[in-house]
Amino acid sequence: MKKFFKGLFFGGSIGTLLALFLAPDSGKVTQEKIKGEVADFKAIFLEIQKNFASLKAAMANLSHAFKSLTPLKKDMENLVQDFKFEVQPRLEQINETLEKINEDLTPAKKPKYVKYYLPKRK
Repeated sequence: MKKFFKGLFFGGSIGTLLALFLAPDSGKVTQEKIKGEVADFKAIFLEIQKNFASLKAAMANLSHAFKSLTPLKKDMENLVQDFKFEVQPRLEQINETLEKINEDLTPAKKPKYVKYYLPKRK
C-alpha cells in the first residue's frame, strides 16, 4: 500500500511540474480561464436546476389534472350508457316502423333507393 501512495505522490508531482512548464498561458491567464469556465458551469447548473423545478411543478399539475379527469370520465361513461339505454327502445320502434312501411309498399312502387333533393335557392 505504501508503494501505491508513493507512486501516486510522485506521479502527481511530475504531472504538476509538467503542467506548469508546458502550459500555453501564464498562471494568471489560466486561472482566469478556469474561473470563467467554472462560472459558466455554475450558471448552466443553476438554470438546469431551475428548469427541473419547473418541470417537477408542471408534472404535479398534470398529475392533479388527470386525477380530476378520472371522475369526469366515469360520469361521461355513465351518461353514454344511460343515453344508449334510453335510445335503444326508440331505435327498435323506428326500425319496426320502417319494416312495416317497406312491407306495405308494393314491389312496383318500391324504389331501389330514395334520394332527397332540397330545392335550389335563387
